[in-house]
Amino acid sequence: MFLYARILFLLPILIQLLVGGLTMAKKVEIPFGWLALANFIFLFFVVFILPQFVKYEVTEVDPKCGMPQIAAIFFGVLSIGFLLFVVTLQLIWMKIMKTKISNLKAGSA
Repeated sequence: MFLYARILFLLPILIQLLVGGLTMAKKVEIPFGWLALANFIFLFFVVFILPQFVKYEVTEVDPKCGMPQIAAIFFGVLSIGFLLFVVTLQLIWMKIMKTKISNLKAGSA
């Protein structure tokens, strides 16, 4: 279960890196804002739902302890922070590239 949890936490980050990069290069017609919003919604959903699944799995095997749920929430919050960092870097990169393109167009005109 914890392997699936890690995959679910990393999936939105990987999608944002791959599809967000393609969106910035204008190879995919998905709006960047909608992609980022969808990834954040999915990650928030995973952060709030996954501890319930972890709790169900732990209560059948071990005595009742809250540490696995805390670990799932911690890695979820960490993943949200990292996704926010990735989206911020991509937005900064898009702004830098727009200014470079506009400077090149202004210089050639």
